[in-house]
Amino acid sequence: MKKYLLLLSILLLTGCTSSYDLNIINNSFNEKITVTYKENELSNEELSTLPHSTKEKTKAFYIGNDDLFLNKSLKTKGKKNTLTVSYNYDNTNFDNAYLINSCFDEHIFINEDDYYYIDLIGDFHCNYDRDITINITTNYTVTDTNATYNNGKYSWTITNDNNKDLDLYIDILKVEKENDYKGFSIFRIVGLIVLLILSIVAYLLYRKYNKNN
Repeated sequence: MKKYLLLLSILLLTGCTSSYDLNIINNSFNEKITVTYKENELSNEELSTLPHSTKEKTKAFYIGNDDLFLNKSLKTKGKKNTLTVSYNYDNTNFDNAYLINSCFDEHIFINEDDYYYIDLIGDFHCNYDRDITINITTNYTVTDTNATYNNGKYSWTITNDNNKDLDLYIDILKVEKENDYKGFSIFRIVGLIVLLILSIVAYLLYRKYNKNN
């Protein structure tokens, strides 16, 4: 567990970018942590926990399920390394995901027939030197959140100045946004067709009236 928490700390450490992304599609919860770093930024102990220098597997769950591990990959370009750690959960086991259990004092995850509710509460315990951005994307409709919305992502940024007494929440209605958009688009198309037909009829009646006069 200690080594895993160290890995989490590194993933949220310095570097060009550092982010946690959660993609919720129907019943699938894809969790991905990405950090870009230079090796000279990390100590030997920290480097020993990275995928290219250790064979140790990292558990995907906070407790139990010893046979399920996070997927880890490392890409190198020049002096920069991009480390990605990910795992696919579902709506029955996401509550036991290692990150939300390890990095926050507590959390709430509710899975009902018609909605999801996620709330990350308390102090942020995964050490870092710079900002970490938490992003959530979903094909469902978000009805309430204190996140910032931009380009399809609901985001929070945690810094050294605001990493205490956090309350990051999002309420997701299980109604696909695409369906709402398609319904609205169809309504607009039908409305335009009706308007066009009425315009043509009005024009023909107008010409007939002028011709008769």
